[in-house]
Amino acid sequence: MAFPKGHILLNLKLSESELALVRGRDWQSLDQVAKHWLNPGGKLWSLLAEHARFTSVEHILALRSGPDDDEGIWHDDGSRLLAFSLSLTLKHESVHGGEISIRPKGSSEAYVLTCQPLGTLVIFNTGQDNFEHRVSAVKAGERLVLAGWCT
Repeated sequence: MAFPKGHILLNLKLSESELALVRGRDWQSLDQVAKHWLNPGGKLWSLLAEHARFTSVEHILALRSGPDDDEGIWHDDGSRLLAFSLSLTLKHESVHGGEISIRPKGSSEAYVLTCQPLGTLVIFNTGQDNFEHRVSAVKAGERLVLAGWCT
């Protein structure tokens, strides 16, 4: 399903125990929780399934911080049906950079989303719907997201 602006924003409520994993920087346990969310019937799987028919989801936890972060390149995530980024950033207001830019392929105009508050889910179109995206360098602060792709 193509979103008119290439993306939508939703909110995913995290429990106190899930928040404790983020605060405690327990990446291994947080990754296990993410796998549970992304299993068929899991709370994140269910939100994504409202927007596309897919059979599998890949994910990563991506922690980026300034000032020496790399600038992302425009890309379309190949044959994947949807992509997503769930903000797990505790202090989004202190992050400078780390914006997600989304645009139709070939366009010079992009929708730019600043670092989102904790629990904000950005679901965005891929090359399947003629969109591409990039993430800018984090210049200050720390940005943590659960990023993934549905096929």
